This record gives sequence, structure tokens and C-alpha cells, in this order.
Amino acid sequence: MTDAIVQMLQERPSISEVIVKLNEGVSGAGNALVDLRGVADTTGSDRRSLVAERVRSMQLESDTTPLAAYEAKFEGNGGIVEERIVGEELRSPSVQLRILPNRSVELLSTHDQLLGGASGQSYLGCIFPADPAYSRLISQPAIRIGERLAKEGALGRFALDFVVTRDNGGDWSAYAIELNLRRGGTTHPSLTLQFLTDGSYDGASGRFLLPDSEHRFSWQLIIWRARSCGR
Repeated sequence: MTDAIVQMLQERPSISEVIVKLNEGVSGAGNALVDLRGVADTTGSDRRSLVAERVRSMQLESDTTPLAAYEAKFEGNGGIVEERIVGEELRSPSVQLRILPNRSVELLSTHDQLLGGASGQSYLGCIFPADPAYSRLISQPAIRIGERLAKEGALGRFALDFVVTRDNGGDWSAYAIELNLRRGGTTHPSLTLQFLTDGSYDGASGRFLLPDSEHRFSWQLIIWRARSCGR
């Protein structure tokens, strides 16, 4: 873990935070945050020692997992280290798509994920659809990724998680961060709304439209592992 972070700093000295993710983790519980501010000012063995110190004091998203247990899971089952995207305003939307047997890609929905926890990485629920201010910004690259997956033989539902940021009220910038080849936690609100209203998601406007063109939304909130969905 320390070696990976040192290598990342060599390639991108501007990194201020990284996220460590266990290969086995649910709703962000396997994540940890490492603060790297000031580390880029050091070199050589001093930098590595400081990185190791920051790793030992990393902030775990799960408040029930001891650091020693977390490190043992990382060593035993593996994990990854990612640069944490930061910005003045930051949100975490997702896109859900489906690859049909004819290899065409269908845009199903977008969502804004509701995050909380120690460092804002725990999944708490979602709002469907995502804010139209950036829903099309994330849908377009998601479709291109879906087309590539279709060429590789993928079939069925999948989801792409993004981070979008902006500073000083400017334009949003989007970063794809995760691919889930399955139904995700954000699948249920869109399906529930579809079954209740006979409407569908309109990618061009970024809204869920009823047959009479009125728009609706739904929300999902997870409390103590119970899921609630309404509109």
C-alpha cells in the first residue's frame, strides 16, 4: 500500500488524498482515506516514511473495523489505491444501462447517490434521476463504455459510478470511477417508479417522463439495512 502511494506521488505530485479500497467491501465500508497533504514536499526515504506514517493513521470508513484487521484484509484479499478527486462542489452520480442480445446499449437511468459516513464514502441512498445539470455529461461516456463492453460480449444490466465537480459555480467536470457488472443499489427506485407510473427515463432531457410528458422523481434511503423508496 505504501509503495503504491509513493509511486502515485512520483507520477502526480499534486495528489492530496487517496482512497484505499478493499476488494471485499459493501456500500463504501471497505474504504479508507489517507491524507497526503505536505508529503510531496519531501523526497526519498523521508517521503516513504511519511507516507507510511499517514497510512498508519488513515481514516477508516467503517467505525467497527480495527486498523489491524483492515490491513490484514488488504494483505490477504487485496485492494486498490485511488487518487481522491476533490473540488469545491462534489457529487457522486451513477448511470445504469443494459446491453441487449443484439449488442445495442440502452440507457436506463441516472441517479445522484447520497453519501455520508466518516469521510463521505458510505452509500446511504439515492435520488432518481440525477441532476439534469450533469446527467447528460455522464450518460454520453457511459454509453461509449457500454458499446465497448458489448463488443467484448457483456450482456444485461450494469452501472457506472462517477464523481462530478465544479469550482466557483463553473462548468461541471465528470470522472468515471467504478464499473459494476450487475444490478446496483440504485436500480430499485427507477424500477419502482417505472412500475407505478408506466413512464420512462428520457436521456435527452435527463428527466423521467410520464406518457403525458409530466416528469417525476423517486428517492431511496437506507436505514439500518432497510430500504425505503417513494416519490
